[in-house]
Amino acid sequence: MSERLPHVLTLVGPKEKTSACSVWRVWQPCAELQRVGYPAEWGYNDSSDFNVLALLVNAFDVVVNARINWEAHQHDIAQHWVRSLHKAGKTFIFEVDDDLFSRWIVPQQKAGVQVEQSVQELEIERVGRVRSLQLADGVTVSCIRLATVVRNFVDDSVPV
Repeated sequence: MSERLPHVLTLVGPKEKTSACSVWRVWQPCAELQRVGYPAEWGYNDSSDFNVLALLVNAFDVVVNARINWEAHQHDIAQHWVRSLHKAGKTFIFEVDDDLFSRWIVPQQKAGVQVEQSVQELEIERVGRVRSLQLADGVTVSCIRLATVVRNFVDDSVPV
């Protein structure tokens, strides 16, 4: 008798901000896992129909959020969502491939890709990412250096 593989759902989004990152971090890996018979699917984490999202999540054992970030005003909702996953017997995994948590990221963002935002806004976002990271049951990262960074914020093991 073969052991049942966990069914994994990876959420990306929002839909209007879909980028190449979704292709190589979510869509292609899910397609490859499916090709070899692994039960892996993906969906958008900004579904406007939460009933559909709830049914979708219910069909899976593990929910992976790729770079999810709940803003400060959404943290109570995020905690409720994660508690709901746990009550349903689900595991929540945070997936990230960049250091978006260290304090040095704020001046780097301000000087480059997010010049329109204030330093204070960027710091609030950074703190929100750390809080989101800490809600997860586990974290997966793309390299050893990033695992070292993430371990500063979580107690769990961090596989690469």
